[in-house]
Amino acid sequence: MPNTTELLFHKNGSWLTSNNLDPIDAFPNICFDILDNEVAREHFRGGASFYPASEPSGKLSLVVSTLCQSANATICEIGTSYLDTIVSCTRSTPSDDLFCQAVRARHTPGFPLEGNTTAISTSRAVTLLQEMPFTLASVSTMVPGILEMYLQDPLLVFSRSFMGYHYEDPWCYSDLPADVFETRLATALNTFIRSSYNFSILTGADGPTLRDRAAIWSNGTAAWSEFTESVYLVNWTWFAIYLLSTLALAICAITNIVLRSSIRAPDFLTSVVALTRDTPFVAVSAGGSYLGAADQLKRLKGKRVQIRDIQPQEEVGKIAFSDAADSSRLDWDRKYD
Repeated sequence: MPNTTELLFHKNGSWLTSNNLDPIDAFPNICFDILDNEVAREHFRGGASFYPASEPSGKLSLVVSTLCQSANATICEIGTSYLDTIVSCTRSTPSDDLFCQAVRARHTPGFPLEGNTTAISTSRAVTLLQEMPFTLASVSTMVPGILEMYLQDPLLVFSRSFMGYHYEDPWCYSDLPADVFETRLATALNTFIRSSYNFSILTGADGPTLRDRAAIWSNGTAAWSEFTESVYLVNWTWFAIYLLSTLALAICAITNIVLRSSIRAPDFLTSVVALTRDTPFVAVSAGGSYLGAADQLKRLKGKRVQIRDIQPQEEVGKIAFSDAADSSRLDWDRKYD
């Protein structure tokens, strides 16, 4: 068992009595700590909110302490495995629960197979180890909690009493094979860490949150990343409509450019009725200026007019709106006023 001065949390006093989280009325028979060494200082160099900027040289040493008299301390190294996993989910009917299982897994390219940086490699996240024993701990002394029974035998968590089992103390794990204890402890630790994350980190979407969940327990930090590129499906009907519309607009734009580049006359055809009012070049019966546009259009019904040169004999012609038969057509090579 390491000396308490070598630990991160329990530097003074006994293992369990100093691990008290008021006002939680619970009495765990197990506690966790970290060996306070140079490697641990590398992990926590980023402070409360930041993980190490570079991979630490070694792994954190997790110390597991229990009230077992035969062997009450176990030291485990904590690491991180990076895996890409394909999960397949099915349900027999639309109302049934999903059945999901991993179908393929591989080592994540670009990451170490057994990394030293972990989810608790910050001074804030590592405090989860202090709170973990109090999760579902017994409210009575010397009575095992669910975590302690799970580490001993997962089936014990479904029992209302630990009496009747052949374990003298359910929180003693000296008879457990090391690999079995490691697997169960890793499952419990990962479950507790992930339960401290926000709902959006676990599922990629917002969800329900617990009121005042940070009042006593710590919040973990994590990030949501998507590695699969977005896939777009084409609706060919709408794509064809979009393509034809774009093509029609492009043709109209090109035609407009061509017409505007070929037109040399000024743009004066703003209103045909206005051009025929009070002009000597269009013969219209007298009606007075009091006539409205509708009445003026009736008087112009059937009249043929053109844009003509009303000074064909002059060196510089003059363009006007005219119905005169002796007016000349416009000439591209002639100058006009």
